[in-house]
Amino acid sequence: IQIVAAGPPTRFEITSIVYQPSENLVTLTFNSEPGGQYAIDASVSLDAEGAPGGWFELDDFEATEASSTYEDSLPDPAPPRRYYRIRQL
Repeated sequence: IQIVAAGPPTRFEITSIVYQPSENLVTLTFNSEPGGQYAIDASVSLDAEGAPGGWFELDDFEATEASSTYEDSLPDPAPPRRYYRIRQL
C-alpha cells in the first residue's frame, strides 16, 4: 500500500475574465477538474432562465485540465453588460 499526500482541493472559481472590445470577445478561465462536466451560462439581466434577458446556457463540456478556458463571441453590437456563471454538472 502506498499513501500519497494530496494538497487541499482547488477552489472552484473563475480566475480570469478578459474582454477584447475590438473583437467582441470575452475569455473566461476557471479552475476545473480533469473529467469534470461544466456548463457556461450567460445573462444580461440576472433574471431567471426563460425570462427576457435571463440565464441561458452557452455551452457544456468535459474539462481535460486543472484550468479551463471558454471564449464567448458577443453579438455586434455587444450588450452593455453580460453576466456569466459556470456550473458543475
